[in-house]
Amino acid sequence: MLLTDQICFDDSSMYWLSVSSGVRINQNGFMFFNTPVYMPSKSTYPCARIIGGLCQHHNYTFFPCTTRPLTRVIDAPPPFEEFWTAETKCAKHPSLYDFHITPCDLHHGTSIVYANGQISVQRDLDLDYWSNLAVLLIMGWLIINLGESIALILEVKGSSAHNRYTVALCIALMAIIINKTPDGFWATYDDLAVYWCTVAYVSLYSLYHIENRNTINVIVGCMLLVSGRYYQTNETPYVPSYLFIISTRLVQKCYYTVWGKTDLKGWLWACVRYTCMAADTALFVLLYTLCFVPSFREPIQAQLYLLGILFSAICLGTFIANYVHSKEN
Repeated sequence: MLLTDQICFDDSSMYWLSVSSGVRINQNGFMFFNTPVYMPSKSTYPCARIIGGLCQHHNYTFFPCTTRPLTRVIDAPPPFEEFWTAETKCAKHPSLYDFHITPCDLHHGTSIVYANGQISVQRDLDLDYWSNLAVLLIMGWLIINLGESIALILEVKGSSAHNRYTVALCIALMAIIINKTPDGFWATYDDLAVYWCTVAYVSLYSLYHIENRNTINVIVGCMLLVSGRYYQTNETPYVPSYLFIISTRLVQKCYYTVWGKTDLKGWLWACVRYTCMAADTALFVLLYTLCFVPSFREPIQAQLYLLGILFSAICLGTFIANYVHSKEN
């Protein structure tokens, strides 16, 4: 994906659209896709491409490059009549027929997706007030608990485990995100795949952390869910941080496995532990392939960046594992 801050479809934007599979326009700007676009069956209409704008559906013109946008003198006809409410603020000029959709019409929570000659308009995608408040409070606890988990790994005196509280809050957070994510929210099949894989990842680690005290991975999964939900894409600026934390923790777990150090007893929990390590690897590959690489114009840049992440993660993970092992001996 490529994110730009263009305000209309000028020559540059038209070029990127021509080499992309589609585009999403919201408060964050224009996001061009290079993977198949997922168009919801509802609120999707044919829209023919035009020069100097995105496309045109009957008398609606989306994002024309003009200094004099037009609006209907009377109420706008369906199917996009909800845009008419912002006409005074957007300083449009009266017209008997034409209706221009501009970035000014994009309220918070409004998303427009265009692909394959079709356009989809969705509104009210933002979380409501109470859901936002609940997510904020839960994330506050999880961030604090992330520090506690690091202290537990380093065996800092006075640190205590809150894994079962964290599991309960992670399940509550996941339930809020799933319940408040409407059909068609994710614009690409890649984002949809990452979303459901993250849900499975959080669910698996919620089971694991009923007994295991160090809740770093399940917190990272929750952070991935929340950041993707707020950005309306899993390709966020936080992906490198997630890759670093997951790989650092995986290196540490590999060292612990070699030394036979584990808090879980019995073959069942040992299987769960190894399954979680496999899930870490799978999520790392998924994030790198579907979220990290597409954010670069050249794949070689992503590969070089990955080397830096892995080098730092191996050094830190090895240091922590050896530090804890030396304290025990």
